Amino acid sequence: MPAHNAARFIEAAIESVCVQSVSDWELLVSDDGSSDDTVKVARDTLLRLGKLSKGRILSGTVRQGPARARNRAIAEARGKWLAFLDSDDLWAKDKLERQLPVFDDPDVRLLCGGYEVIDVFGRATGEYCVPPRTASYSDMLRLNTVGCLTAIYDVERAGKVFMPDLPRRQDYGLWLSLIRPGGVVYGLDRIVGMYRRRSTGSVSSNKIAATYWQWRLYREHEKLSMASSFRCLFNHAFRKSKKYAGGGSFPSDKRSPIW
Repeated sequence: MPAHNAARFIEAAIESVCVQSVSDWELLVSDDGSSDDTVKVARDTLLRLGKLSKGRILSGTVRQGPARARNRAIAEARGKWLAFLDSDDLWAKDKLERQLPVFDDPDVRLLCGGYEVIDVFGRATGEYCVPPRTASYSDMLRLNTVGCLTAIYDVERAGKVFMPDLPRRQDYGLWLSLIRPGGVVYGLDRIVGMYRRRSTGSVSSNKIAATYWQWRLYREHEKLSMASSFRCLFNHAFRKSKKYAGGGSFPSDKRSPIW
């Protein structure tokens, strides 16, 4: 869990880990040079919930960015699986219980799931995103279908793989690394978390910045040609506009028969 000036939200994020129906977990909070009470709130929350022995807070005095904050936690992690949760998002209480049995299939190295979109106050927006059952490397180049808060990868099968040192799209780069070459990401068609949408800056400036870092990911991390990068960028922009569903019912609570 990377955290930068997250005192407002991190208590709820940590609570969503502490109430998991699976109890064998370790939480690493990687503080990225926060100037507010992030570290204190994180420690106090673990203490209040009686989980201080299951959580480690990696303090940072200088901000280095989310990629380095996450990579520091990846390096320190001791578990068989690595899961991710940003400090303003939430896990469903049965998130690990639903996802971990999927790794009984020896072909699964990277797994994701569905998530609901909430606003800054934690209210449901009516939007949700459910991934396809499988997505290949070429599929993922056209659209990132992995919500970071839902992702888990198997360290024993994949080794420790780190995020590229990019200010944005670093999680996307990790997923691509994990399924290259010839691999797939598996998707569980169940809601396993809540993504908190926070508006910062204008919509147009955000889109320009996102496009810039998307381009750099294709060119610098994936080493795609100019032509391939343009094709992927166009496909990603078009498909992302259709990414979220809304107004309908969530997927069934019943576990998919494939699992």
